[in-house]
Amino acid sequence: MTLLRPAAILSLVGLIVGVSVEVLWYPDIASLVTRFLLREGGPASGIVFYRDAYVLPAAIAFAISAAAVILYGERRQGKWRRRVHYGVWAADLLLLAFSLFFYLRAVSAAETYGKSGSRSSRLAPLRPRS
Repeated sequence: MTLLRPAAILSLVGLIVGVSVEVLWYPDIASLVTRFLLREGGPASGIVFYRDAYVLPAAIAFAISAAAVILYGERRQGKWRRRVHYGVWAADLLLLAFSLFFYLRAVSAAETYGKSGSRSSRLAPLRPRS
């Protein structure tokens, strides 16, 4: 059995710390996105429930599968190692963006539902306010 390279250990530790920070600061990240990118107010009060119910289990599953991918990628030679590490970090950022989009879309649908009084279960498209 071969030992892991120091770069692989650093990447694994960095991934676990990065995912943990994203989960802990998820409400702050959502607030930043809504304030600066969408020019709206902060996220709704349900963000902590959303983080605990959806983001945390997804982050744990992602961290475990990403660690397995990194360990598998360590068996490869040359450029594959670097590509695997970059791919895992890109997937992490993509999943963070997707979860923020999903949460903000649900909040937008809830606001639309509350204003219109309709009983439609269809989600409204996410639009910045004018």
